[in-house]
Amino acid sequence: MAGTNARRAKRALLDSVASWLAADETTTEVTVTYGYRGHEHGRELVHTDRVFGQQSYPVMGGSRARFKRDETLTIKLNVVVDIPGGDQDEAEARATAIGAVIENNIAATASLAGYEPGEVIWVGVTAVDLDSDADDDGALAVLTYDVGANFRLS
Repeated sequence: MAGTNARRAKRALLDSVASWLAADETTTEVTVTYGYRGHEHGRELVHTDRVFGQQSYPVMGGSRARFKRDETLTIKLNVVVDIPGGDQDEAEARATAIGAVIENNIAATASLAGYEPGEVIWVGVTAVDLDSDADDDGALAVLTYDVGANFRLS
């Protein structure tokens, strides 16, 4: 792997989330997209956002052309719930129910789709942010996860 793992990790998290939500009977209708597409989404959407992190050189590479590196990333993952005629409590409750499926699977697997053993050192939820708003038309809640992941790059 020559460069950053950011795009691959983002795609792998999204693929994992899509399979987890499709496998749970309470979340089969949730739309999963790579990024936010404005008002094109349905009432329940999960999408990735920005990725940021850092790299370090934990080992010496000897005579090799490239040193092995560890990359620690944070991937923003958003759960968006829009309930016409609903209230904030209802929208937040649904967002956290969808989020629970994601959290439980991250905790159970501690890996991402498509990675070989040894490539992923750890994966976990490192922060959570829940926000909501309501107007005359209904309520909208956004649950944002910081999903931390650490990788060994060669």
